[in-house]
Parts: sequence; C-alpha cells; structure tokens
Amino acid sequence: VELYQKEMAAILEAIKEQAKVEQEMIAARRSAAEKIDGVVAGQQKKATAQVSASTALISGASLGAVVLGLLVAFFLTRMIVGALVQGVAFARRIAAGDLTATIALNQKDEVGQLADTLKGMAEKLREVIGDVSTAAEQVSIGSNEISDAAQNLSQGATEQAASIEETSSSMEEMTSNIQQNSDNANTTQTIAQRAAKDAAEGGVEVGQA
Repeated sequence: VELYQKEMAAILEAIKEQAKVEQEMIAARRSAAEKIDGVVAGQQKKATAQVSASTALISGASLGAVVLGLLVAFFLTRMIVGALVQGVAFARRIAAGDLTATIALNQKDEVGQLADTLKGMAEKLREVIGDVSTAAEQVSIGSNEISDAAQNLSQGATEQAASIEETSSSMEEMTSNIQQNSDNANTTQTIAQRAAKDAAEGGVEVGQA
C-alpha cells in the first residue's frame, strides 16, 4: 500500500510538474505571441511610414520633374522662338536690300544650321552684287571710251566733210577757171583767125594795087 501511495504521489507530482510546465509554455507562447504581434505591428508601422515617405518622395520628385520639364520646355521654346525671330528679321533685312545685315547664332541644332545657311546666302549675295557693280563700272568705262571714240570719229568725219567741201569748192573754182581759159582761148583763136583773114585780104588788095 505504501508503495502504491508513493507511486501515486509520484504520478501526481509528475502531473503537477507537467501542468506547471504546460502553464509556463502557455505563458511563454503568449509572451512570444505578444512580442511577435508587437514586432509585426512595429514593422507594419515602419512599412506604413516608409510607404508614406516613399509616396511623398515620389510625389515630390514627380512634381519636381514636372516643374523641371516645364522650365526646360519654356527655355527651349524661348531659345528656339528667339532664334527664329532673329532669322526672320535677318531674312527680311536681306530681302529689303540691306546686305550689311548680320545674324549671330552659335547653335548646333537645326535653327543654327538655318542661320548658317542664311549667312552664307547673304555672303553670296554680297559677292554677286560686288561682281555686278564691278561689271557695271567696267561697262560704264567702256561706254565712256566708246562715246569718246564716237565723238572723235564724228569730229574727224566733220573735219573730213569740211575738207571734202573745200576741195569740191576748189575743184569747182578750178573748173570755172579752166572753162574761162577755154573761152578765152576760143576768143583768142577767133581773133587770130580774123586777123589772119584780114591780113590775107589786105595782102591781096596790096598785090592787086
């Protein structure tokens, strides 16, 4: 009986120890669960805070990117429009005949290429105008030389005509003199013939007497 009582007491003690261990394990599990819940809640709070911060950062970055894009677009538009306005003003001055117009655009884009093309066109126009002006001066000089030569030729022709007219007058006068000499010679011959006839008739009468 005593042995049975001792064994039962040992069994009861073991059951109490097991119950105590189970209570300690339950308490430990509860504590661990609470700690896990706390850690999970803390991590959730941290994750929520990080998500909020990331959202705020992304929103700020997006807003900054939009503002930066607007500023870049504004300055690019202003630069392009300003360059185009200068190009149009330069082309209008060239079209109006102002070949001294210049344009200063040091850009490597299409607008800069357009400005370089306009500058090259203006330089070619200045060269062409210079060549035409030089040719016009040469033509003017040649015209003056031709005019002087024509004037000299006209003067020579006038002098030659006057000389021909003087020669013609001299020839007419010479012809008149020759005609008069011929008339005088005819008259002299007639007189001589009459004198000879009269002399002959006088010689006959003298012979008859």
